[in-house]
Amino acid sequence: QASRHVRAGLEARLTELSDSPCDLDSHPAVHMLTASRDEVGTRARALVDRLSNNGRFRASCAVVERPAYLTPYQLPRDSMASFAVSVHPEGARSEDLVGKAVRWARGTPSLLVDYGPDRLLIDMLGVEKCRIPDVARIVEADL
Repeated sequence: QASRHVRAGLEARLTELSDSPCDLDSHPAVHMLTASRDEVGTRARALVDRLSNNGRFRASCAVVERPAYLTPYQLPRDSMASFAVSVHPEGARSEDLVGKAVRWARGTPSLLVDYGPDRLLIDMLGVEKCRIPDVARIVEADL
C-alpha cells in the first residue's frame, strides 16, 4: 500500500494534469494506436510514390506488410498490423545502413527504422500523413 506521501504526490500530479491544456489527441502514441491498417498502407504507398518520382534517388523502394510494436520487446501479443517502406540503397554496406538508421531515428520527425544486411525498413505506423514530405526529405538527403 502506498504511503500518504506517495498518494498526496500522485493526487497533486493528477490534478496538475487535469488542469493542463495538454492535447492528448496529438500525442504520437495515440496517433499510432488509432491509425487503421488501410490508413497506414496508404501512407506507405504515398512515401514510395514520392521517393520513386525523384529521378536522383539511388535506391529501390517497396511497401511491405509487417507487424509494428509500441515497445522494444516485440512480444507477439503486443503486435499491430502495419506497413513499412523497404529501402534498398545501391551498394550500401551493412555498417552504412546502421548509421543511416541512427540518423533517421534522430531526425524530425523521428523515424522507427529497422535494418537488415541490405535494406532499411521505415515503420509507417508512427508517420502522420502530413509528415510524409519530411520523411522523404530525410531519406533522400541520406541516399
